[in-house]
Amino acid sequence: MIKSLYNASRAGVKIQMIVRGVCCLIPEQLNMS
Repeated sequence: MIKSLYNASRAGVKIQMIVRGVCCLIPEQLNMS
């Protein structure tokens, strides 16, 4: 799921999340998210 979210972000999809628990995504990484 994380890989899919990164792919969507690179494709220009704006992603906003409310996460309860642990999140493994790193926001605002150049060429990644």
